[in-house]
Amino acid sequence: MLDLSQLGSEAIWQQARMHGVRIFGAGGFARDLARALLRLGIRVHGFVISAQGIQPDVAGLPVTSIHALNEQQRAQPIWLGIFNRGEDADYARIRAFCLGLGLNQLVHPQQYFDFVASEMGWRYWLTGKQDYAVGQSRIEDAIALLEDDASTATMRALLDFRLGHAPETGSVPDIAPQYFPSFMCSQIRAGCNFVDGGAYDGATLAEAARHLSIGQAWAFEPDMNNYRLLANAAPALPFPVTSIPAGLSDAPALLGFNAGGGEASAIGQSGSDRLPVVSLDACLGNAQIDFLKLDVEGHDLPALEGARGLIRKSRPVLALAGYHRWDDIYKIPEFIHSLGMDYKIRTLRHAYNTFDTVFYAY
Repeated sequence: MLDLSQLGSEAIWQQARMHGVRIFGAGGFARDLARALLRLGIRVHGFVISAQGIQPDVAGLPVTSIHALNEQQRAQPIWLGIFNRGEDADYARIRAFCLGLGLNQLVHPQQYFDFVASEMGWRYWLTGKQDYAVGQSRIEDAIALLEDDASTATMRALLDFRLGHAPETGSVPDIAPQYFPSFMCSQIRAGCNFVDGGAYDGATLAEAARHLSIGQAWAFEPDMNNYRLLANAAPALPFPVTSIPAGLSDAPALLGFNAGGGEASAIGQSGSDRLPVVSLDACLGNAQIDFLKLDVEGHDLPALEGARGLIRKSRPVLALAGYHRWDDIYKIPEFIHSLGMDYKIRTLRHAYNTFDTVFYAY
């Protein structure tokens, strides 16, 4: 059974209601958190940052250097308003930094998100206690599908981190190249056919060229800003690339799309733009593919459903992003297992705070 005691603690919310909240960080997530708290009737004292000196207000709220907090303020809870994959967002380092300054009541996003989820919406893998309570048996079944002890340990550490028990366990990424660990690349023939779902600006294709001998690639990217970069980069690659300005789903459709997010532009019903999506079965049903990579910002499972026939026909190796939604950690292994093709499944974590967790099947 999963230990959910650190998620959505009433004590956290009671203290916030009585005394208000200070937020560590002043970036986009921190500002969204402040707005959510204010809409929920919680007083926000302002933002706390690591830089020294006098700071201008952000979003109408004061910004204070952490070094300028008095003893009483340092003894109060501070909500961590940083949620990202980079080394500068590493919760273990931030926690150690705060502890070194006498701030020992740092509240992490996974611990408070239950209370603000209704106002903050989709935030990648963040979710509340109830979802884990309902999904815990499926999580355990998915862990049992993993091939090796290292993958099992990675998943257990991920859960400890996301359930708020061990903020340091989600820290250090695996050193294997993202999407191209050696146990995958060793399975691939020379002159392989490669599909890149969520090709961004072509960076993954360039990385693929360093690890694989590719005969033909197809690249799908729905954000037009990203697509232009992809189309400009493709001719310099050492293999032909067919670039398609569309997203991937389970059927052809026009879906909402939050464009302009760079690497994190996302498909969803509520997006402000409308964008065509296609299925891989419809586009490439007659092709033989060897390697399928999907990282499509929260639309990964519909994209997989739309590739079911192609996967059954070709049995490519699969590199599948598993961090955009909290339940990817069991739904993606479930999907792979449902194919009935005896895939071996591993998982690696390629960024800080359990971002860029990828499931590999071969």
